[in-house]
Amino acid sequence: MEQRKYLELTNHKIIIVSPKGTVGTEAKAVTVLIEEIEKRTGITLPNIHKWPEEKTSVIVVGSQSLLNGIIAPYSNLLEKLKIPGREGYRLLVIKSSYLLPG
Repeated sequence: MEQRKYLELTNHKIIIVSPKGTVGTEAKAVTVLIEEIEKRTGITLPNIHKWPEEKTSVIVVGSQSLLNGIIAPYSNLLEKLKIPGREGYRLLVIKSSYLLPG
């Protein structure tokens, strides 16, 4: 569990951000992500529904249409990435934040 040791030593905080009211496949994707990270690292990441006030690493998950309000400052960067197929995603890394809009 090297990841857990690193996060504990650096006091690093990571948050998952997803749109409020997410249902169906998108809600399941967030749940699976949280479960897989916990299974592999022993760390349970919180899931919130707006951009955090404090400076922290953020993993944003959801369809772009539902995320528009949350990721608006990064829309111009996302526009430059190829739009994926139905089950695809785009990965945009900005410093220590990760955006995974569908």
